[in-house]
Amino acid sequence: MKSLFYLKNAAAKASDSNSILLRYYLKSTKKYKVKGLGITCTKDQWNQQDQKVKRSNTSHTLFNRRLNKIAELIDELEEKKGSENITSEDIDLIVEAAIKNVEVKEVINQSEHINQAIEIKVKSLVVNGKSEDMLYRYRRLKDIMGAIEKKYSININMDYIDKNNLQMKELIIEYGKSLGWSDTNVKNILNYTNMAINKYNELKNKSIKTFNIKSFEINREEEKDAVYITLNEIKIFYKFIFEPTEEQLKVQRIDLDYLKYYLVRCFSGVRLQDMNSDNFNNTRMQDFFTKKSLLLYTNKRKKTVNIPFIGNYLFDLCESLSWNFPEFSTSSQVSHFGSKESVAVKYYYESLIKPIRTIQVKRKKKIVYPPITEYLTSHTARKSFAMLVYDLTKSVLQVSKMLGHSSTEVTQRYLGLPDDFEKFEMIDLKF
Repeated sequence: MKSLFYLKNAAAKASDSNSILLRYYLKSTKKYKVKGLGITCTKDQWNQQDQKVKRSNTSHTLFNRRLNKIAELIDELEEKKGSENITSEDIDLIVEAAIKNVEVKEVINQSEHINQAIEIKVKSLVVNGKSEDMLYRYRRLKDIMGAIEKKYSININMDYIDKNNLQMKELIIEYGKSLGWSDTNVKNILNYTNMAINKYNELKNKSIKTFNIKSFEINREEEKDAVYITLNEIKIFYKFIFEPTEEQLKVQRIDLDYLKYYLVRCFSGVRLQDMNSDNFNNTRMQDFFTKKSLLLYTNKRKKTVNIPFIGNYLFDLCESLSWNFPEFSTSSQVSHFGSKESVAVKYYYESLIKPIRTIQVKRKKKIVYPPITEYLTSHTARKSFAMLVYDLTKSVLQVSKMLGHSSTEVTQRYLGLPDDFEKFEMIDLKF
């Protein structure tokens, strides 16, 4: 029997939980197709030579039936089409049919997936010469739908959306909130999905329901979570960059510059898109040391901030980066950089800080400790700066000025403070 199936982590301990993956070489693209099979067992329970799960696993019969089914379907397809003509989509169909225990033709006859509708929308945007920014949003939408499918174990085809419209809408909202998205971001995702469905309906002559966005109210009264990195955690990151211990040096496997860029914003509060050479250069930093005030340019307006506690930290970080900062021309470039930065920062947080501390979240006067991987984003740096300033000044107004917010109400939500936090009782003065 040819080897098609492998452990996801062959180096794992014998008793560790592991996943079985299909690894098939596509001659048509000269690349390997790697596909999850929904099978989990330990290394001890897997027989690589026989391509089977051992009997010690209670689900071995079901799993082995699935593996045999996939191997048989691939053999049949190779005979029918020729191995050089098998595509990635063919493998996806085979695996889906085996997992659902149905014939491949039944999978083909099912309703089209939401990603097909999104792809139709993308093609229409290309034809009409729309910006790369808009194309990036729809390509990201496909990734989001895939993540929702995986989290809630569902298949988002067009029939499902039509028949379970309200439920699907709630899942999108729930998923967005679990990642700390703002109400506006969630609403945008629903809107992009609706536009993809409308384009699909137009070309396929269908009438799939769209989501009722009007019923999705942005709740300004709900207290927002303020996720941030604490001062002590920032110190750990900073010392790791400039004075790492031998033990800490072992964890340096991801681009360290991303962590440096992140700390630059923890010390300055600047938005990711405004972290550029116009704001951070040697001349301006030298000026900062004499005036004790740093002028930051933003997309919306200029702002002057006075950061008395910053010391040499910001300058040293810029020096270590050789004063090289990203120059963004589109929001898609900002998002791409932010995603890569988040991955790096999460990695270093897990390695250096999580064993010692946990991220703090203020929620309705309580302190809770959610998993860092779900809540830490690139934007957390700016929120961390806000919390540092607030802890020192206890002034929402001061934080608001430094962040360049349009109102203190925005800043209060940033910090997770209730709307009436700084309201004072009227005093009747008597002379």
